[in-house]
Amino acid sequence: MSESELNGLSPSAEHAFRAVQDGDLATLKRFLGSVDINARNSSGYTLLHVACLSSDRFVVAELLRAGADPCLHDAPYGVAGSTPLHLTICNPDLSFEEDAKRVGSVAIARMLLRAGANVHAKDHWGETPLFDAVAMRRCDCIVELLKAGANVNARNDNGSTPLDQTLVAGLAMSRVTSAQRVWPLLLSNGGASNQNPMASAMDEDGFEYIRKIVTAGGFAAHAKAHRTRLVATLVSKFTRIPADNIPLVVDFWAHVGFY
Repeated sequence: MSESELNGLSPSAEHAFRAVQDGDLATLKRFLGSVDINARNSSGYTLLHVACLSSDRFVVAELLRAGADPCLHDAPYGVAGSTPLHLTICNPDLSFEEDAKRVGSVAIARMLLRAGANVHAKDHWGETPLFDAVAMRRCDCIVELLKAGANVNARNDNGSTPLDQTLVAGLAMSRVTSAQRVWPLLLSNGGASNQNPMASAMDEDGFEYIRKIVTAGGFAAHAKAHRTRLVATLVSKFTRIPADNIPLVVDFWAHVGFY
């Protein structure tokens, strides 16, 4: 955060913003009582926005306890119109071992969601946090957002759904490979394409899973056939297990339809 981004703030607010950026919890606590908890810098970021960019769980927790609003956008000053949840998911993921107070995106996302963050909030491109999670291939965040009620078929300003963004012809193979983990999560939760039909992408290199879904007639049909094949295979191999129990084993153990 540059000095120019602090222009117009009170001295106490300047200290608070610097403390958040530096992860200085003691200094932040000293100034919290004398600042507007939702004050913005010149980029439109609140203290919570800055804390989420730093992935500092202790600072995020302190700000939420103090009443920071997890639903505020950086608009009208910001470029992207992002909420703290958008920024958290777009952040590079971090290891718990890297720094005891810095954690991965999913941990901060859970904190924001528990505090009432809006999973349907849209940025300047009409994209919800789920679009960011899909674009960043954050499967753990996708799961949390869907559990929190995110619309798997939300459309951005171009009319694209999250699934559409993974079905672009000519997508670099590295992006296709990472998308292979995202597709089952979206499709098993009712994800659909709007602008990029799956049938038009299924013959692309790396899109074998999409080809299976299209050929089967949808995710539900693919999952049903997959389960049937697994049950038949295990019944023949594990003859000491009652045949009636094999479907229970499959349902517990296998990610049916995910491959």
